[in-house]
Amino acid sequence: MSDTPRTDAEECDAFIGIHSYFDADDVYRGYGFARRLERELTAAQAEALKLQEENAKLQERVRRLEEALDTLTLVVGLTPIAGNKEALQEAVDIARGELKAKDTQ
Repeated sequence: MSDTPRTDAEECDAFIGIHSYFDADDVYRGYGFARRLERELTAAQAEALKLQEENAKLQERVRRLEEALDTLTLVVGLTPIAGNKEALQEAVDIARGELKAKDTQ
């Protein structure tokens, strides 16, 4: 099977009519260019699919990190840690801010 099926189909359907109006070399160059564009389109679509899958994985990771952060926040809030509670809460707040900043990007 060809890696440019759309161009191949157009070439087969249109070549007879086009050939009588244009120089054959021009026609072949045009189809060559169309094939290159079709290959680039196919590659771009594959890359977009790959990026969508990676995005879904990253979104799941963010969700799990947010859950872990919520748990940590709860533990820090319920556990009296002499002298360190404020520092731990500040660290949690900074981490939460970073997660929110990355989520909006």
